[in-house]
Amino acid sequence: MSIPPGAAPTRPRPARGWWWAAGLTSVLGLLAVLAAVVLMLLGGVQALVAPVALVRAGEEPVTVAAPAGKDLLLMVTPGADVRCVVRDAGGIDVPTRRSLIGSTVTVGDRRWVGESELTVPASGRLTFACTAADPDASARVVGAPAGFATWATRVGVLVVGGLVLVAGLLWLLALVLRRIGASDAPPVPRP
Repeated sequence: MSIPPGAAPTRPRPARGWWWAAGLTSVLGLLAVLAAVVLMLLGGVQALVAPVALVRAGEEPVTVAAPAGKDLLLMVTPGADVRCVVRDAGGIDVPTRRSLIGSTVTVGDRRWVGESELTVPASGRLTFACTAADPDASARVVGAPAGFATWATRVGVLVVGGLVLVAGLLWLLALVLRRIGASDAPPVPRP
């Protein structure tokens, strides 16, 4: 192949397969980002909406069966100074820890805020007894929102998906610039 005198060599146009690969990379990255966002939004909300039990202050204790090892979140009526004692099937106190999850749930005109978390013991049975000065106060036991490992996985998918999306978009940009560069130069005669 010879280049005519005075003509600059041109780069060939990108092949159709490269366009498809770059586009597919961008779409996969976008889908990963969207999936991570949806999981983050729905993962915590679903656990808070479906209560395991509702314990009214001053009433009979409520017994709950839950899978051993499952984390539960104890939510209480805000400002009512609700105090709950949690015991396992053998009557032994189950330790609770201060909740770092600032969750709030409102159902009708009732509202609860996350106060403490606990892990279901091996027996799988818990008894909740709550007291408060306000007779309308209550505690709501719900499945705890996703823990750190689950959130870290979702954030990882978000970050990796975002990087794949950016890489695909940069790849598409490079292909567009290459195509523009190929179309600006005079055509190279073919032998």
